[in-house]
Amino acid sequence: MEHCARTAFGRHQTLSVSYIGASGRRLLQAIIAIAPPTNPNVNGTLVDNTASSNYNALQVQFQRRLSHGLQALASYTWSHSIDDGSAGSSSVTPNLGVPGSANANRGPSDFDIRGAFSAGITYDVPAPKFNAFTDAILHGWSLQNVIQVRSHPPLTFPM
Repeated sequence: MEHCARTAFGRHQTLSVSYIGASGRRLLQAIIAIAPPTNPNVNGTLVDNTASSNYNALQVQFQRRLSHGLQALASYTWSHSIDDGSAGSSSVTPNLGVPGSANANRGPSDFDIRGAFSAGITYDVPAPKFNAFTDAILHGWSLQNVIQVRSHPPLTFPM
């Protein structure tokens, strides 16, 4: 699901606000069956489709065209991803299902980044017009500067 609103402030600047949501159901998950003390030779892995996931994000973007080939863009995303086991693998202990408890591992996804900010400035370098050859080589160049800042993904501590 995606909703977007875009507003122009004059001819040279726009503000966009978007909401994005996604939901996953009946995702595969591995559950390790631990042997009872009476028979330590009985072990196994059960793979079922009881896992689920949710993703929600709010994105805000501001773009402004300045004079003489200069433009600026800034965006911020707040998002949250929740699931029962991001990797879906029995080799990663925090992603294992727990028998009898569908939501025991429910929490932030391994890749959950709550906040992300990026900004960039672009300058279109004017090309001198000496002849067709130099125009072909020097036309279309630009300089860019980008900064990106984001929050840390969730930490998992071994038990």
